[in-house]
Amino acid sequence: MPVEIPTPKSTELSPPAEGYVFKEHESTNWTCYSAGESTPEWVMQAAENASTPIDVLAMLAESCNVEVRLAVADNQSTATDTMMMLAQDESADLRYQLAENHNIDESVLQMLADDSHPYVAHRAQTTLKRLRLQAGATIFTLPTLAVVPTSKELGRKLQRMLF
Repeated sequence: MPVEIPTPKSTELSPPAEGYVFKEHESTNWTCYSAGESTPEWVMQAAENASTPIDVLAMLAESCNVEVRLAVADNQSTATDTMMMLAQDESADLRYQLAENHNIDESVLQMLADDSHPYVAHRAQTTLKRLRLQAGATIFTLPTLAVVPTSKELGRKLQRMLF
C-alpha cells in the first residue's frame, strides 16, 4: 500500500537546513511579509551569515523589516553597491550604524558624511578621520637589549652594597 505524503498548506518556506541553497524563485517568500507578521528566525540568520551569497544579501537589503536590513548592513560579506543602497535607507538608525562601521568601503562613508541627518553625517566624518589617522600612523619598534651582569660583576655590586 503506497504511503501518502501530505502537501504543505502554507506557501511559506520551512527553515533551511545546513547547506541550504537559496533559489531565486523563492525570494518573494522571504524578503517581505504582511503587516504584523514576524520575520522567521532563519531569514535573520541568513542576513547575518557571512557565507550567504551576495545576491541574497542584496535582496535582503530591500526587506521591509529594518532588523533584516540592519543585519545585512553588519554582514562583512555585503557588497559595496548594496552598502551604497543601504546608505540611502529611510532609517536614520541604519545609516548611523553604517557610519560607525570601520570595515566598509570609504566611498560609503563619504556618502554618509553628507547625510541630511546631522548625527549620521557627524558619525561618518568621525569614522573617516579615524580611518585616515590609522592609515597614516607608523609604529616604530626598537629592539630591546637585555644586559645581564656576569656573576663576577654581580658579586662586586653586592659587595659594594653591603660594605
